[in-house]
Amino acid sequence: MKKILTALFSVVILCSISIKVSAAESSDNFSDLSEEIIATVNGIFSDKLPRQITQEDIDYNSVYKIYTETNVFELNTSNMDEIINISENEGYIYELPVYIEDDTVIVVITKGRELNESVEFTEEERQQILANVGKWGVAGVKYFEDETIDYVQEIQKSTNYISENVILVGGLPCFRYAVALIADDNRNIQEIVPLSSVPGIENIRNARMHADNVYDYQQVKEYINQIPKSDPDLMGGYGFPDLEKKSYGFSFFIGVSAAICMVAAVGIFMYIKKRKSHGEGRQA
Repeated sequence: MKKILTALFSVVILCSISIKVSAAESSDNFSDLSEEIIATVNGIFSDKLPRQITQEDIDYNSVYKIYTETNVFELNTSNMDEIINISENEGYIYELPVYIEDDTVIVVITKGRELNESVEFTEEERQQILANVGKWGVAGVKYFEDETIDYVQEIQKSTNYISENVILVGGLPCFRYAVALIADDNRNIQEIVPLSSVPGIENIRNARMHADNVYDYQQVKEYINQIPKSDPDLMGGYGFPDLEKKSYGFSFFIGVSAAICMVAAVGIFMYIKKRKSHGEGRQA
């Protein structure tokens, strides 16, 4: 009986955090996308799926809202409410997990945007874009074989506690894919949890907090903001560069250059002094 109550309590907790993290806004109604989702998933992954998905496999209550158009590291605030207000206006997507046996399909749902006149389209493409402006639709699908993708469980496993102050953000420098930002009781973001593996993550190990996959938000923000924007090898890439190694290489280059210049200057000075002494000897 005790085990049953514990299991039920865990389910209730997961459901409550799911509402806070992933519940779609009532204005973003895309429940009519079921046919498109079924046709897209079954069509693209027909040779991978253990079976075709049906309407019963789609649960819109498990959809995740991810802010994707805001680089929170460039903002002058760490307050979650202020970040949400900014991000709501700049753009977001939804990711809908569909579970089939032991596999997961992530359906990416986005809203159609205005036509970009700087890009060349065929007339058919133009008409399709214009017809979908402001409408939600399937933008992509990702297949994970023998994996259960559950952001709520991933956050809980990483932090070992439940927080209602969580938002998901994607497209950030170095991380690229979705991360969880966790705020304290005052709604100020304190922690960042990557929800997938990130190359070079060991380079920010000093920012780790109480668990291996939980990082201090301010330290990570400072690390990323010190990456030279003029260096295309570092800025905008996927993964964390080793800034100490990069700085060492640059310092070594400067040191060698300075040494060469010093040797050259000494040589020129000795040459001039020698010629001057030679000239004075001839005048005598």
